[in-house]
Amino acid sequence: MTVEMVTPAELESLATTLSRIEKNLEILQAGAGAPKNLLSVEEVADRLGLSTNTIRRWKDDRVIPYRKLGSRVLFAEEDIQAIIDDGLVNPLPSKGSCGSAPELGED
Repeated sequence: MTVEMVTPAELESLATTLSRIEKNLEILQAGAGAPKNLLSVEEVADRLGLSTNTIRRWKDDRVIPYRKLGSRVLFAEEDIQAIIDDGLVNPLPSKGSCGSAPELGED
């Protein structure tokens, strides 16, 4: 039976990897505070009708919130919905309404 010695560099690398695994496990176990539906770059691009390059550029420019799980970049569905909702533009009154829109409470 042979015994191999672990070098200090290998031990440090192992400790770094273990630390990353523990951090990712904490994220996964966060439960209620963690987003339930996470989307990939491709899924976000599909939902917004944009290219994956645009989504990646927005991520890099910090235009769109994201999360990292290891090397994966993920987006919370509620964050994407908020971006869609924030872009809402209300319609103008129709031309047949004789000018102004009715005030709230008017019948």
